Amino acid sequence: MRAFINAYGAKDSLGNDRVSEIRGLLHFGGKPVIQHTLERLADINITPPVLVYVNKEHEQSYRAMLSQTPVPVDIQVPSGPTDPVNMYVSGLSQLGIDEHALILADDNLFDFSLAGLLKEMERVQSNAVAVRHFSGFPSGKFNFATCNLQGGRLIDGSYSFANPGTEHPFVILDIYGVHKQHIPGFVRYKGPNAPPIEQLAREWFKDFHAWLPKGFWADIGKPVLRQKAEEYFKKLF
Repeated sequence: MRAFINAYGAKDSLGNDRVSEIRGLLHFGGKPVIQHTLERLADINITPPVLVYVNKEHEQSYRAMLSQTPVPVDIQVPSGPTDPVNMYVSGLSQLGIDEHALILADDNLFDFSLAGLLKEMERVQSNAVAVRHFSGFPSGKFNFATCNLQGGRLIDGSYSFANPGTEHPFVILDIYGVHKQHIPGFVRYKGPNAPPIEQLAREWFKDFHAWLPKGFWADIGKPVLRQKAEEYFKKLF
Protein backbone atom coordinates (compact mmCIF):
# COMPACT_ATOMS: atom_id res chain seq x y z
CA MET A 1 0.00 0.00 0.00
CA ARG A 2 1.39 3.41 -1.05
CA ALA A 3 0.21 6.84 0.07
CA PHE A 4 -0.02 10.38 -1.30
CA ILE A 5 -0.81 13.57 0.66
CA ASN A 6 -1.97 16.59 -1.32
CA ALA A 7 -0.57 19.58 0.60
CA TYR A 8 -0.24 21.92 -2.36
CA GLY A 9 -2.28 24.72 -0.81
CA ALA A 10 -3.94 26.30 -3.84
CA LYS A 11 -7.11 28.31 -3.38
CA ASP A 12 -9.97 25.99 -2.53
CA SER A 13 -13.18 25.75 -4.52
CA LEU A 14 -14.78 28.51 -2.44
CA GLY A 15 -11.92 30.84 -3.33
CA ASN A 16 -10.37 30.78 0.15
CA ASP A 17 -6.66 31.59 0.29
CA ARG A 18 -4.63 28.48 1.09
CA VAL A 19 -1.22 29.88 0.19
CA SER A 20 -0.65 32.38 3.00
CA GLU A 21 -1.87 29.82 5.55
CA ILE A 22 -0.10 26.46 5.44
CA ARG A 23 -2.88 24.23 6.74
CA GLY A 24 -0.83 21.06 6.91
CA LEU A 25 1.59 22.73 9.32
CA LEU A 26 -1.01 24.13 11.72
CA HIS A 27 -0.49 22.64 15.18
CA PHE A 28 -3.04 20.64 17.14
CA GLY A 29 -2.07 18.71 20.24
CA GLY A 30 1.51 19.91 19.93
CA LYS A 31 2.16 18.69 16.39
CA PRO A 32 1.25 19.75 12.83
CA VAL A 33 -1.71 18.22 11.02
CA ILE A 34 0.50 16.42 8.51
CA GLN A 35 2.40 14.75 11.36
CA HIS A 36 -0.89 13.36 12.71
CA THR A 37 -1.61 11.99 9.23
CA LEU A 38 1.83 10.40 8.88
CA GLU A 39 1.39 8.70 12.24
CA ARG A 40 -1.86 7.16 11.07
CA LEU A 41 -0.05 5.92 7.95
CA ALA A 42 2.82 4.49 9.99
CA ASP A 43 0.30 2.57 12.08
CA ILE A 44 -0.74 0.55 9.03
CA ASN A 45 2.83 -0.04 7.81
CA ILE A 46 2.47 1.98 4.65
CA THR A 47 5.12 1.33 1.98
CA PRO A 48 7.60 4.24 2.11
CA PRO A 49 8.10 6.89 1.03
CA VAL A 50 4.84 8.82 1.36
CA LEU A 51 4.54 11.23 -1.59
CA VAL A 52 3.73 14.80 -0.48
CA TYR A 53 2.86 17.51 -3.02
CA VAL A 54 3.57 21.04 -1.76
CA ASN A 55 3.44 24.57 -3.10
CA LYS A 56 6.83 26.04 -4.05
CA GLU A 57 6.25 28.80 -1.49
CA HIS A 58 5.82 26.17 1.24
CA GLU A 59 8.55 23.74 0.23
CA GLN A 60 11.23 24.82 2.70
CA SER A 61 8.72 25.00 5.56
CA TYR A 62 7.61 21.43 4.91
CA ARG A 63 11.17 20.15 4.52
CA ALA A 64 12.15 21.72 7.83
CA MET A 65 9.09 20.38 9.65
CA LEU A 66 9.32 16.90 8.13
CA SER A 67 13.04 16.30 8.62
CA GLN A 68 12.08 13.59 11.12
CA THR A 69 8.90 11.63 10.49
CA PRO A 70 7.36 8.29 11.54
CA VAL A 71 7.53 7.20 7.89
CA PRO A 72 9.88 8.55 5.16
CA VAL A 73 8.42 11.21 2.87
CA ASP A 74 9.12 12.35 -0.69
CA ILE A 75 8.33 16.07 -0.91
CA GLN A 76 7.72 17.37 -4.42
CA VAL A 77 6.52 20.57 -6.10
CA PRO A 78 4.20 19.38 -8.89
CA SER A 79 3.63 20.92 -12.29
CA GLY A 80 0.36 21.00 -14.20
CA PRO A 81 -3.22 21.67 -13.04
CA THR A 82 -3.54 22.24 -9.28
CA ASP A 83 -7.18 21.35 -8.68
CA PRO A 84 -7.53 18.42 -6.24
CA VAL A 85 -8.72 15.78 -8.71
CA ASN A 86 -5.93 16.43 -11.21
CA MET A 87 -3.49 16.38 -8.28
CA TYR A 88 -4.85 12.98 -7.22
CA VAL A 89 -4.34 11.62 -10.73
CA SER A 90 -0.82 13.06 -10.90
CA GLY A 91 0.03 11.55 -7.52
CA LEU A 92 -1.31 8.14 -8.54
CA SER A 93 0.84 8.20 -11.67
CA GLN A 94 3.92 8.47 -9.46
CA LEU A 95 2.89 5.83 -6.95
CA GLY A 96 2.66 3.16 -9.65
CA ILE A 97 0.08 0.51 -10.44
CA ASP A 98 1.40 -2.47 -8.51
CA GLU A 99 -0.02 -1.52 -5.10
CA HIS A 100 -3.22 -0.04 -3.72
CA ALA A 101 -3.00 3.69 -2.90
CA LEU A 102 -4.23 5.94 -0.13
CA ILE A 103 -4.87 9.60 -0.97
CA LEU A 104 -5.31 12.20 1.75
CA ALA A 105 -5.58 15.99 2.03
CA ASP A 106 -3.44 18.24 4.20
CA ASP A 107 -6.39 19.82 6.00
CA ASN A 108 -8.02 16.60 7.23
CA LEU A 109 -7.37 16.07 10.95
CA PHE A 110 -8.50 12.72 12.34
CA ASP A 111 -7.64 10.23 15.06
CA PHE A 112 -9.12 6.97 13.77
CA SER A 113 -7.14 4.08 12.29
CA LEU A 114 -7.03 3.67 8.52
CA ALA A 115 -7.06 -0.11 8.88
CA GLY A 116 -10.84 -0.05 8.45
CA LEU A 117 -10.49 1.61 5.06
CA LEU A 118 -8.16 -1.16 3.92
CA LYS A 119 -10.63 -3.79 5.13
CA GLU A 120 -13.43 -2.10 3.19
CA MET A 121 -11.31 -2.16 0.02
CA GLU A 122 -10.71 -5.87 0.50
CA ARG A 123 -14.41 -6.46 1.16
CA VAL A 124 -15.59 -4.81 -2.03
CA GLN A 125 -12.43 -5.45 -4.10
CA SER A 126 -12.68 -1.89 -5.30
CA ASN A 127 -12.14 1.73 -4.23
CA ALA A 128 -13.29 3.03 -0.84
CA VAL A 129 -13.70 6.52 0.61
CA ALA A 130 -14.39 7.79 4.11
CA VAL A 131 -17.79 9.42 4.56
CA ARG A 132 -19.59 11.02 7.47
CA HIS A 133 -23.28 11.73 7.99
CA PHE A 134 -24.15 15.38 7.41
CA SER A 135 -26.13 15.58 10.68
CA GLY A 136 -24.15 17.52 13.25
CA PHE A 137 -22.31 19.63 10.68
CA PRO A 138 -22.78 23.40 10.98
CA SER A 139 -25.40 24.74 8.59
CA GLY A 140 -24.37 26.65 5.52
CA LYS A 141 -22.90 26.05 2.11
CA PHE A 142 -19.54 24.29 2.14
CA ASN A 143 -17.31 22.96 -0.61
CA PHE A 144 -17.88 19.38 0.47
CA ALA A 145 -18.77 16.67 -1.97
CA THR A 146 -21.82 14.79 -0.72
CA CYS A 147 -23.44 11.51 -1.64
CA ASN A 148 -26.09 8.96 -0.86
CA LEU A 149 -25.37 5.26 -0.50
CA GLN A 150 -26.61 2.47 -2.72
CA GLY A 151 -26.65 -1.22 -1.86
CA GLY A 152 -23.28 -2.38 -0.63
CA ARG A 153 -22.58 1.25 0.31
CA LEU A 154 -21.56 2.28 -3.22
CA ILE A 155 -21.62 6.10 -3.22
CA ASP A 156 -23.90 7.90 -5.64
CA GLY A 157 -24.74 11.47 -6.53
CA SER A 158 -21.54 13.18 -5.47
CA TYR A 159 -21.24 16.90 -6.14
CA SER A 160 -19.71 19.99 -4.54
CA PHE A 161 -21.16 23.06 -2.83
CA ALA A 162 -23.88 20.91 -1.29
CA ASN A 163 -26.20 21.74 1.55
CA PRO A 164 -27.48 19.12 3.98
CA GLY A 165 -30.44 17.24 2.60
CA THR A 166 -32.21 13.92 2.64
CA GLU A 167 -31.16 13.09 -0.93
CA HIS A 168 -27.40 13.35 -0.31
CA PRO A 169 -27.00 12.99 3.47
CA PHE A 170 -23.30 11.98 3.61
CA VAL A 171 -20.16 14.14 3.36
CA ILE A 172 -17.24 12.64 1.43
CA LEU A 173 -14.00 13.11 3.38
CA ASP A 174 -10.68 13.51 1.57
CA ILE A 175 -9.51 10.04 2.63
CA TYR A 176 -9.54 7.77 -0.42
CA GLY A 177 -8.41 4.21 -0.93
CA VAL A 178 -7.79 3.46 -4.62
CA HIS A 179 -7.70 -0.21 -5.59
CA LYS A 180 -4.76 -1.05 -7.85
CA GLN A 181 -7.10 -2.35 -10.57
CA HIS A 182 -8.52 1.20 -10.93
CA ILE A 183 -5.25 3.13 -10.92
CA PRO A 184 -4.51 2.66 -14.67
CA GLY A 185 -7.95 4.06 -15.49
CA PHE A 186 -7.20 7.26 -13.59
CA VAL A 187 -3.57 7.62 -14.68
CA ARG A 188 -4.54 7.66 -18.38
CA TYR A 189 -6.05 11.11 -17.76
CA LYS A 190 -2.73 12.68 -16.75
CA GLY A 191 -1.12 15.36 -18.90
CA PRO A 192 -2.33 16.50 -22.34
CA ASN A 193 -4.97 13.74 -22.43
CA ALA A 194 -6.70 15.10 -19.35
CA PRO A 195 -10.44 15.71 -19.91
CA PRO A 196 -12.26 18.79 -18.59
CA ILE A 197 -12.22 18.81 -14.78
CA GLU A 198 -15.98 18.20 -14.64
CA GLN A 199 -15.60 14.94 -16.56
CA LEU A 200 -12.55 13.91 -14.55
CA ALA A 201 -14.40 14.58 -11.29
CA ARG A 202 -17.28 12.36 -12.44
CA GLU A 203 -14.83 9.61 -13.32
CA TRP A 204 -13.08 10.02 -9.99
CA PHE A 205 -16.20 9.41 -7.92
CA LYS A 206 -17.24 6.28 -9.84
CA ASP A 207 -16.80 2.90 -8.14
CA PHE A 208 -16.03 4.28 -4.68
CA HIS A 209 -17.64 2.50 -1.75
CA ALA A 210 -18.38 4.25 1.52
CA TRP A 211 -16.42 3.59 4.67
CA LEU A 212 -17.91 5.14 7.81
CA PRO A 213 -15.08 5.55 10.34
CA LYS A 214 -15.68 6.06 14.04
CA GLY A 215 -13.61 8.73 15.72
CA PHE A 216 -12.75 12.41 15.47
CA TRP A 217 -12.48 14.18 12.11
CA ALA A 218 -12.39 17.84 11.08
CA ASP A 219 -11.64 19.81 7.94
CA ILE A 220 -9.53 22.54 9.52
CA GLY A 221 -10.10 24.77 6.51
CA LYS A 222 -13.59 25.43 7.87
CA PRO A 223 -13.49 27.85 10.85
CA VAL A 224 -16.26 26.11 12.80
CA LEU A 225 -14.67 22.69 12.36
CA ARG A 226 -11.21 24.07 13.19
CA GLN A 227 -12.61 25.39 16.44
CA LYS A 228 -14.01 21.94 17.20
CA ALA A 229 -10.57 20.46 16.54
CA GLU A 230 -8.89 22.94 18.88
CA GLU A 231 -11.38 22.12 21.62
CA TYR A 232 -10.99 18.38 21.07
CA PHE A 233 -7.21 18.38 21.32
CA LYS A 234 -7.17 20.72 24.31
CA LYS A 235 -9.15 18.08 26.18
CA LEU A 236 -6.64 15.40 25.19
CA PHE A 237 -3.53 17.32 26.19
